[in-house]
Amino acid sequence: MILQSCSSINQPIASQDLVVIDHGFTRNTVTKSDSYFLQTGKSGDSVTLSSENVVLQDMYISALGLECRKVTLSAQLDIKVYCYDSSIDNWFFTKPVLSTYGKALK
Repeated sequence: MILQSCSSINQPIASQDLVVIDHGFTRNTVTKSDSYFLQTGKSGDSVTLSSENVVLQDMYISALGLECRKVTLSAQLDIKVYCYDSSIDNWFFTKPVLSTYGKALK
């Protein structure tokens, strides 16, 4: 069976990029010692980042292509996310997009 079709409808083209790498905001970068722990620590390690006791989680690649790592605060079951930006050669704090229950955060 051979199927063939034609269409003269012009397809829409996005007027702006859907993913923007440079957000134009100041990143809250971490200290060199915190950067070392984020880069070399293993999942499950307990470390102190910015005076907070945290447990490191697995690294992952974000939708922007950045290497990121979730950390769980030891005192609460709260999550923070840090990502590595090679253009500034440092890690920075960012808010997670989804909560642990899959609901969008505000």
